Amino acid sequence: MAHNKQLKVVIRGLPTDFNQEELMSELHAFGFTPNHISLLRNRKTNTNMPLFLVTLPKCPANQDIFNMKTIGFFRVVVEPLNKSSMPPQCYRCQEFFHHSRFCARAPKCLKCSGGHLTSECTKSAKAQAKCANCSGPHPANFSGCPKNPINTKITAKQTDEECLARASGCAQEKTVNKTYFRG
Repeated sequence: MAHNKQLKVVIRGLPTDFNQEELMSELHAFGFTPNHISLLRNRKTNTNMPLFLVTLPKCPANQDIFNMKTIGFFRVVVEPLNKSSMPPQCYRCQEFFHHSRFCARAPKCLKCSGGHLTSECTKSAKAQAKCANCSGPHPANFSGCPKNPINTKITAKQTDEECLARASGCAQEKTVNKTYFRG
């Protein structure tokens, strides 16, 4: 399984109209063999950002990509792709620490907390949201939700079994849950 690991880096400093094939050949000239290159887009404005996501095989030689300072005539900074600090959240039931592909629970809407999938919700985008986790006036994926695990402290008294009991209902992901709660 280790041979399938990927190294994902972000290259900053190139213009948004920089040709991806040209970037691929520049990286090949430096001895790197990228699997994929894509230009990142801003989700809110749907515009291109001057950031390129480069995926390479994870091997010691490819770690040298972080030492690159120029590509063509452009000064660049190469950084590791930042992983999300948010715990995984199910798109079916809106609970945390599992994904919808393993979920057998009843669906809950992200927007109105109704007993249906979010894709089937009839509420307008401007309608007041209701959190499926805390009943607050926000969608269930709001990072500031008081029920979001990043906003709650796990006490030393809580055991793996208690945490698993709270997250029961998705039998296939119990071993995954343990990895999130080790102290």
